[in-house]
Amino acid sequence: MGVNKGIGKYGRRVAAKAKREVTGLFRAKPHDPGHPVPPPREIAPAEHVAAAGEPVWSPKSGGTCASSDVEGRIRGYASATSVNRGSGLDFMVSVDPPQPYTVEIFRVGAEDVSVLKTEPLSGKPQEWSRLDLSTRTITCSWTPTWHLDVPAEWRSGIHVAKLRTEDGLQTCVPFVVRDDAAAHDILVGLPFPTYQAYNEYPKDKKTGASLYYAWEDGKIHTEGKAATKVSHDRPYHVTGLPANFDLDTAFATWIEFWADAHGKTVGYADSADLHDGTVDPTRHKALIFPGHDEYWSAPMRDALDKAIANGAHVAFLAANNVYWRIRLEDGGRTVVCYKNRPDPGAATANERTAQWRQTGRPEQAVLGAQYVSTLKGTAPLVVDNAGHWFWEGTGVRDGERIPELLWGECDQVQPWVRSPEGVEILAASPYLGQGQPRIQHTVLHRTPAGGLVFDGGTFHWAKGLSAHGIADSRIQRATANLLTRMLGE
Repeated sequence: MGVNKGIGKYGRRVAAKAKREVTGLFRAKPHDPGHPVPPPREIAPAEHVAAAGEPVWSPKSGGTCASSDVEGRIRGYASATSVNRGSGLDFMVSVDPPQPYTVEIFRVGAEDVSVLKTEPLSGKPQEWSRLDLSTRTITCSWTPTWHLDVPAEWRSGIHVAKLRTEDGLQTCVPFVVRDDAAAHDILVGLPFPTYQAYNEYPKDKKTGASLYYAWEDGKIHTEGKAATKVSHDRPYHVTGLPANFDLDTAFATWIEFWADAHGKTVGYADSADLHDGTVDPTRHKALIFPGHDEYWSAPMRDALDKAIANGAHVAFLAANNVYWRIRLEDGGRTVVCYKNRPDPGAATANERTAQWRQTGRPEQAVLGAQYVSTLKGTAPLVVDNAGHWFWEGTGVRDGERIPELLWGECDQVQPWVRSPEGVEILAASPYLGQGQPRIQHTVLHRTPAGGLVFDGGTFHWAKGLSAHGIADSRIQRATANLLTRMLGE
């Protein structure tokens, strides 16, 4: 979540002015939200929709979620956020009171499959987390209790380790299995730096801290006293699963059905694997970032820019992406972001950990739109430019409302910000954001190197593909149209 620097403080008058300016800058004229709404019509049912209820890998399925960071009945984290097939990683687990526990590994995708389950392991308490008051960094530094050698035959994908005590309490540890030897048609990046930025472990109303909140003297404080460094060496708070993890799993559920039906390959990585060259984005045809991918280091951004310059296709399905510039320290285990505070680790002003738009490299220069505000509740996505190939086969009309698609945060084409040439607006959705009337934009453009760059501009795009109660055949078909163009079918 970013600090809104744009349209909100000016209200409706400036919103209308911005929309008029945008109309003159881009190929597609945004739909006027004042026009009549097209009448309702019968919509084809969505395909490959996740079942209602908790998935089998959830800590709430088949047992009781160990949801208290204070009690710490069972908690765990892994030594890496992603691991190549044939390599290994350690799990650090604390169990209090001591008792046996098991680890079951699930691969999450078109089918949620259990790929490994251990015999009971010896569980015991580990030392409480340490707090560095200078940065509000929480670190656990636990001893490894179980090692996973990832079989070379495992398929790349999102994996969840489900930890279960003998008395039925459960928590989870997510990680990604990569296939570094393969050049994929689609490489899916999961936002582990952003997951960690929102992690408040331990959520105990005493010491827990994220890049947004920190506790002091029994009171919660926001960014002025929040952490400036957060560590992967700790569990995720409450459930063991990070915030907005469901956006990424919703995409995995749908894309694997689509890819298998079209003979395409899908691989997975941590988006931070772009930081040190673990993943070369130029080897893959399309890079898809389905979730909330807000925190990017300079090497990550450089790798993205290089891939786009070389003609790679890129899609960010959510919103508020590539917003904060960060540093990764301790071999990538520590995420550093001082935000609006002085950054003692920056050699120059342009190297400080701040908003990318404050360093002269606005996210809109890459994505075609950028974060503008949060919204309360949900609002419909409003179709624009319905004759575009993106909407082909959906039957939509300009002004058609697709319910539940706007949620969380929204992007907008901001006319005062540098943009790529030829940005086309595919949705122009009015909503109330932070008390002001605003317009959300879904956009697409083709780069000089021939690649397509797409920005969904709303958190719920991936859920519109497969989530129960939100999935919509129009979003499924439009996304399939995009992938078909990207992969040259």
